[in-house]
Amino acid sequence: MTDYTELKRLVEAGSLPPIVSTLIAENERLRADLDGEMSRARDFNLEHEELKHERDQLKAGFKNFHRSLCERFGYYHDDIDWQRDQVSLEEHIAAQFSHVSAENSSLRSQMETVQRGAGQLKAENEELRKDAERYRWFRNSGDPDIAYLDSRGHIYPEALDEEIDAAMGKGGQP
Repeated sequence: MTDYTELKRLVEAGSLPPIVSTLIAENERLRADLDGEMSRARDFNLEHEELKHERDQLKAGFKNFHRSLCERFGYYHDDIDWQRDQVSLEEHIAAQFSHVSAENSSLRSQMETVQRGAGQLKAENEELRKDAERYRWFRNSGDPDIAYLDSRGHIYPEALDEEIDAAMGKGGQP
């Protein structure tokens, strides 16, 4: 019974004890509380359904991401047990990156060796350029004052280099 009109009239007429009015008021208050709780439960169920939908979308997105990682790193993608397979995929990717890291380390070492060699070649090239300048100057100078042979007819290269450098430094023109 939800219509308490007749009971209220009987209480007012004195046919029913006043406690009935208190019970009717309590019943109406509980009914309002129940209606409020039912409304909140419906809202909760709607929110729950929305969250489940969002979860399913995220799961599908992650599954596609997992599939693309498998393709990118040459790993078999299992459509059914892809979640269980996650750790194996991570280990597979880590192993591939460790190979790349080792290769990078090796290439870095090789590059440092090449750079050291380039520095040595640069120094050697500078020495050869200096020798070539001396030769051209000496060849074109015809300077009789430069003694490059000893009494036995031997050349002292260091002494000759020093004399040519000195003559070139004085602005001697070939």
